[in-house]
Amino acid sequence: MADYVKVLVDIPVQQLDQSYDYRIPLKLKGLLKIGHLVRVPFGRRKAAGFIIGFSDQPEVKEELVKEISDLLYTEAFFDEELLELFQWMAAYYKANLINVIRTAVPSGVISGKIKKKMIRYVQLKCSVKEAQDFIEREGKRSYKQAEVLKLLLNKKGLYTVSELAEMAGTGRDAIERLVSKNILEYIEKAERRRPFLERDNKYEKALIPTDLQQRVINRINEQIEKKEYGV
Repeated sequence: MADYVKVLVDIPVQQLDQSYDYRIPLKLKGLLKIGHLVRVPFGRRKAAGFIIGFSDQPEVKEELVKEISDLLYTEAFFDEELLELFQWMAAYYKANLINVIRTAVPSGVISGKIKKKMIRYVQLKCSVKEAQDFIEREGKRSYKQAEVLKLLLNKKGLYTVSELAEMAGTGRDAIERLVSKNILEYIEKAERRRPFLERDNKYEKALIPTDLQQRVINRINEQIEKKEYGV
């Protein structure tokens, strides 16, 4: 397991368009991947940067190597294969690698300006015994409400109102009645929005390239495989 990572810092200056070695803190050992966005000390300030490699030994003296401050997102924004494509594009178009990556990730990711999305979930407000007593006492008369409670008692995790209603085969009104009876309650949790990484994204059908486009694609793939990043 590597002790150091190579970070491409988000400073779009030609002279600084290179990776820098950073030590992996104990809390992040085994968690980091290529494409992860991290916060690192850079000079007198903190900067965001992407991990583009790993190493067992830094290229500078170990006492000069600083430690990663934080992992900004738990999911990586690209993998090793995409990184090779970015490197090819940077070399071919004589562009800064960080600028190429910037065009590929959602706007606001690096600056941290992606807003948090508040999601409302439902959970038990009463004790498990009180919920079981309600099911036994009111189960026949309030069948749909009892089904909602049975689901919450048998399944772990948090569910939105729509998810819970769909699983119980009922409407939102049954859940709202349970909330009004202080048996259930709403809670809100913040979720950092990550465009194109969400599980419910729907991708368009792949387009079929023309013969000329396919020849260009094949040529690019050949250069990437040979790591020929020049024109």
